[in-house]
Amino acid sequence: MTWKPKDLDILNRRIFVKHRDRPLSKILADFRNIHKRFMATVQAIPEKDIITKGRFAWIGKPALYSWLTAYASHDRWAKEKVRERFKSDRASTRTKSSTSHRRRS
Repeated sequence: MTWKPKDLDILNRRIFVKHRDRPLSKILADFRNIHKRFMATVQAIPEKDIITKGRFAWIGKPALYSWLTAYASHDRWAKEKVRERFKSDRASTRTKSSTSHRRRS
């Protein structure tokens, strides 16, 4: 299946809306668990199967290695987005706390 940028934007938005109110600790715990399982699965695949083009029908002609590289790139992008959101939320919380504290003084 080939995803168009528009489709990915819609998918990413749905994921964001579904999980935006979850605590960061839960999101990170889920990520670490899924990543651990994913890495165990990849490590179980013989190297020959990873580098052979067309070996897996679900990705078409490229080798699994190409898909894994794209997955890693997306993973780095997503982690950076989570970090940005966390920093933004923390800054917003500090600003609200600071403003609230000034009002009480």
